[in-house]
Amino acid sequence: MTEGIALLEQHQHGEIALVPEDAGYAESGIGCAPSTMAESDCYDSVMPKRLPDSDFRARRRVLTRGDFAYAPKPEATPSDPVSRSTWEGIVTLPDDVAGRTSNHHGTTLTQLENLWGAWVESIGDLQDCLSPAMLDAGDDFQSSAYTALTGFYRLSISALRSALELMTIAAWAQVCGKDAEYLAWRSGKGTLSFGQGCDGLIGATRTLQERLRADVNDTLFDQKTPSSEGGLARRIFDGLSNFHTRAQDALTGICATATVQSTCDQFLITWLGCTLKRWACVSCSFFWHVPGRQCPPQL
Repeated sequence: MTEGIALLEQHQHGEIALVPEDAGYAESGIGCAPSTMAESDCYDSVMPKRLPDSDFRARRRVLTRGDFAYAPKPEATPSDPVSRSTWEGIVTLPDDVAGRTSNHHGTTLTQLENLWGAWVESIGDLQDCLSPAMLDAGDDFQSSAYTALTGFYRLSISALRSALELMTIAAWAQVCGKDAEYLAWRSGKGTLSFGQGCDGLIGATRTLQERLRADVNDTLFDQKTPSSEGGLARRIFDGLSNFHTRAQDALTGICATATVQSTCDQFLITWLGCTLKRWACVSCSFFWHVPGRQCPPQL
């Protein structure tokens, strides 16, 4: 998007959508005001244009019954179809952001997809405290990539923070034999926290911590002190938390002063890719210390 910004339209979820001067309503001759853009005819004729059929992103795909591992019942007929205006009101702006983001950040998106695939492969058949957490974290990773693609950056960061918290608590329960506490927490009958998991893993991973301290002058789970920001896992969690809470002000400032949307996209997508790579390093440390778990070579 290289044209000047003519309109900053606030999305209902708090994200900023940038609309270029040539978006269409100023020169279409239809006379559709921005206040009525939510109507389907305005979405068709004023704001967006359709991707060409030669672009694989132009059409949506749905699964058939044969794509499911278990689908005993026939496909139900639609009982309450969404209206066209409602559908377009929900998906038009995210679709636009997805198209623009994927035009310029294909390599990063491929890396995120590969990391997610490697994570799914690493779950395996072993049933322990890590198994359900890894399934949930896999959903978080996929959700994080998709919400970043469509411009919901705060939700993307929240999903990464959720994955780190889930895996830290599960690793603590597995390594420290806290199965009862973990099951109570999973069933909503107990309370566990990221900090509690880190504290428990300090002693349980002492050999690993000492090796990291000697080799790279760092640790995974050490507590914060006046002279230290704590171990890598804590620093990543703090970074994700701080980014999430300050994201709205940051996004507003960036997007209001930028002349191109790619400035905002470049910062956020690159940051997300780097964060996932660092999280891959942390997950490798979990796998190496938990008996029966192997880290996939892709990570």
